[in-house]
Amino acid sequence: EMADYTYGQAYAAYIGESAFVIPWQNYRDMITKVEVGSGITRIGNFNFAFLNNLKEVKIANTVKELGEDAFAYCGNLEKISLPDSVKKLDFQAFCNCPNLKEVNLNKVEYICEQNFWGCPKLTRITIPETVKIIETGDTFGPVCDIKFKSSKAPEFTPCPTLIQLKKHNPYSNVSYAKKV
Repeated sequence: EMADYTYGQAYAAYIGESAFVIPWQNYRDMITKVEVGSGITRIGNFNFAFLNNLKEVKIANTVKELGEDAFAYCGNLEKISLPDSVKKLDFQAFCNCPNLKEVNLNKVEYICEQNFWGCPKLTRITIPETVKIIETGDTFGPVCDIKFKSSKAPEFTPCPTLIQLKKHNPYSNVSYAKKV
């Protein structure tokens, strides 16, 4: 399991006010590829946030969860394909990745809120049949077309395994998610 960091620690490292908070933050502008090795079971909170030039991510099939903001604010990240082992995307795992265009969720079961908020180029996402819970507090941000892998699509719960939609933010608007 990788260490958790806070937004404050990650942001302070990003703007240069705190050195060595996250070990690789001093190299954030040079990092274009991240490989999470075998044996790691969880990518911690903010581990790879603010890596502006990150373009490629490879995650070992031992990883089961992505922590809060794990890859948030990665300005050049264009696509992500999660291994079948990843079951949970924690809060804002990929938020504010403005160039993110392609996401393969494979066998994810739990999608926390705001995962794809601030990803304007992500215009379509396929929800796998394995999904059991989707937190609806602006989970998909401005995604214009959400497709469920299941052939039946009654309203917003077409996945046969979907147990519940959790609404955490009473002020969020999920009307953009009605197009299935």
